[in-house]
Amino acid sequence: MIEIARTDLRRIVVAIDPAVTTGEDSDETGLVVVGRGPCQDTCKITNICPGHGYVLADESGRYPPHEWAQKAVRLFDKWGADRIVAEVNNGGDMVGETIHASRAGISYETVRASRGKYTRAEPASALYEQGRVHHVGAFPTLEDQLTNWVPDGDFMDDRLDALVWGLTALKLIGGQGNAFLTFWRKATAADEPPAKQKRVAGERLSQIKAKVAMKQCKHRWRTVGSMTYCVFCPAVKEQELV
Repeated sequence: MIEIARTDLRRIVVAIDPAVTTGEDSDETGLVVVGRGPCQDTCKITNICPGHGYVLADESGRYPPHEWAQKAVRLFDKWGADRIVAEVNNGGDMVGETIHASRAGISYETVRASRGKYTRAEPASALYEQGRVHHVGAFPTLEDQLTNWVPDGDFMDDRLDALVWGLTALKLIGGQGNAFLTFWRKATAADEPPAKQKRVAGERLSQIKAKVAMKQCKHRWRTVGSMTYCVFCPAVKEQELV
């Protein structure tokens, strides 16, 4: 398990993905604390790494608005955070008003989901692949969401959403973070033997052909090695496999 001191972290945010309702069957409010700090020896891009993400706390749950706002303020104080970041697509101005009702003037920033959940979560997944996100402690429910969530599935994703907003606010996703993601993917593809690239592409195509039906998708193509595939669905361009 990674251990890190508060003084080693350059920036800390409390990230919130607020639920619209609070009933027994409602989504949880994602409430995650994330910090940005130094590179660890797990890093796969050590020579150019701009920093690592550290998950410090997960206190997500089903709370009425005043309660999750108070919890966010307590986490802000406990970790000496720099800012509270909250997604406001559903709650709008109510989210900020609720937080400032708990503490007027607290550092607060809104974020809005302008892209699909899969597109937002993919860079966070890549950070884990790069060995650049660490859990300072055990967060089993959050880890379940990270490993089990799939687009259009039945798994809850509130904790995952809060984590993605936190990593984005720390500039590990978006802008500079995406630049390093692109570099790493190109470097990884270049290191892979062509024979392996073609074999993996062939296996992927076989799996796709075995599917009887596929949902309509506005394909977004990405090329890795000799394979061009859609990041939203299992589709590939067969002509790229020759």
